[in-house]
Amino acid sequence: MSGISIESTSCRRIIGRLETGDDLRAGIIQQAKLHNVTAGTVTAIGALSRLEVSEYHQDKRRYTYPIKREAAVEVLNLTGNLTLRDEELVLHAHIVASYTDEDELLSGTVHFIGGHVVAGTVYALEFEIQAMDDVLLHRGMHGPTGLTLWDRVERKL
Repeated sequence: MSGISIESTSCRRIIGRLETGDDLRAGIIQQAKLHNVTAGTVTAIGALSRLEVSEYHQDKRRYTYPIKREAAVEVLNLTGNLTLRDEELVLHAHIVASYTDEDELLSGTVHFIGGHVVAGTVYALEFEIQAMDDVLLHRGMHGPTGLTLWDRVERKL
């Protein structure tokens, strides 16, 4: 068994919300930078007025074209992390969301959409960032998968 890991013993919690119309990804990154986060985890709940997700095809070693929902969705769970890639803070997040089309309200039909967050526009979103102040997590190309994964972890001085 192999891999990389590091223990963080210095954590802070930042909680807040994004404004209606905010870009989901940019908004979370902006809030993290505001609080000097360089490594951390993110969770969020709320609602979006549009959402784009994709999934990674392991056999083709590429992401699918984005699946777009250009209408309201309820964010059941957004989970992700904040790390460094080329010394720039990046968000890697996955989401599960639901929606019901207007003509299906009485039938109780609910649809689900999920995957890797490509883009989204906030309607109402509350988030929590757990900042790890004593570690740095760096992303780089992982040859066996073709994904940009953590390739270096280090203790922050």
